[in-house]
Amino acid sequence: MIAALMGATAPGLAEETNSPDMSSILQGEQQPADQALTSLAQEPAMSTLLSLDPPEVAPTLAQATGSDQFGDSFSPSEDLQQLLNDLAPLVDTRTPRPTPGSTFGTPTAYGANWRQAFVGTSGIIDFEGPGRTDGSFSVGAGFGNSISSVGVEVSMSVTSVSPDDFADSGSFGLKVHKIVPNTNGLGLAVGWSNALDWGDTQDAAETIYGVASKSFALRPNNNNRLPLSVSLGLGTGSFRSTGAIAAGDNVPNLFGSLGVVLIPQVSLATSWTGSQWNLGMGIAPFRVPLTFTLGFTDVTDNTVNGSGFNINAGYSIKF
Repeated sequence: MIAALMGATAPGLAEETNSPDMSSILQGEQQPADQALTSLAQEPAMSTLLSLDPPEVAPTLAQATGSDQFGDSFSPSEDLQQLLNDLAPLVDTRTPRPTPGSTFGTPTAYGANWRQAFVGTSGIIDFEGPGRTDGSFSVGAGFGNSISSVGVEVSMSVTSVSPDDFADSGSFGLKVHKIVPNTNGLGLAVGWSNALDWGDTQDAAETIYGVASKSFALRPNNNNRLPLSVSLGLGTGSFRSTGAIAAGDNVPNLFGSLGVVLIPQVSLATSWTGSQWNLGMGIAPFRVPLTFTLGFTDVTDNTVNGSGFNINAGYSIKF
């Protein structure tokens, strides 16, 4: 029940949810809930992948303590040790914070590279009744390098997690992504959300998409630069209009998202899936690469599934 908003990503917060009147929707094909929300579990995990590299610091203390820095007459002694002790607290050696997710409900062009992996879980509370209150989880790993060549992210989502039908439904996904050189981080990607599927997921329309993502600093000369992430894509399946869903047509449609990191621990994001409008918030409260995303799906109650509240958690690994 989780569709293609982390990931992520993330070094990724981040690798890892259309319009005639409601009567026409109710009479047509219903958008499967599993497909409408398949990658939400991936987003918080993916977002942290973008922030796992240690930060660059000033030249190390060892480089600044050579005898040529103080003159040939200086010999290392207790004075030097005291100097090192005084300077040590000024160097932040703690693990860098992960970045909270800047997307919610739609994919971005960023993904996992070689030696990066993620795991995510997601749950939704259906405001229209208990029928869609459920959970799911995703795992994924990256291959290649999106900077020097291309990156390939492979993921698996299990969309049935209740004890009675655990793992009876799910799908494998694939994303090929690239950071365009000399563009300050412009990303391009093509993805296939249900390349292989089983169980109820097989009833969903095939989702193939292309997306571009870019980040901008709203306050480039401020300590808090307020980074804004923008994504725009075109896809089938999960991204169809309500009219196409009602008619049973699997035609491409536009989707997109906006997200801004307000402070290092908190972000806000909004997205349009092609049929519904989502509002979410990303949270990265710890220095470990664990992030959370929570928010409202289909806030205007535009689809057959109706509005709901989604909670996601993701953990990313760099090895």
